[in-house]
Amino acid sequence: DFSEKTTRGLKELAEKHNFLVFEDRKFVDIGNTVQKQYHGGALRISEWAHLVNCTILPGEGIVQAFSQTFNAQDFPYAGDRGLLILAEMTSKGSLATGDYTARSVDWARKHRGTVVGFVCTKALSDISAEVP
Repeated sequence: DFSEKTTRGLKELAEKHNFLVFEDRKFVDIGNTVQKQYHGGALRISEWAHLVNCTILPGEGIVQAFSQTFNAQDFPYAGDRGLLILAEMTSKGSLATGDYTARSVDWARKHRGTVVGFVCTKALSDISAEVP
């Protein structure tokens, strides 16, 4: 069962063995809801996960919500948390291609202090910015 004991153990192991904990949750909701799920709620993800990921299907607001949370003056983990954007998927018929991927790159560039990378199938450094 997942409990505070589980997260305490994860944090201790991460510190002892110098690794980051990645919660592969794929957040996808409006900003306010994402903030509550990430920095509150039963799982209290912000307390134990160094990295989380999201899809940009809800719009830029989801990235802004993480940015606001990470940069809030009362956020105790400032500088120690990061966001990965799910920019591409290998599943058949995936919509995470083309403009979606380019928009992911644009918003990552815009929110450099929050977005630390991507979930993708290839390097995205050559993707052109500013999708219309």
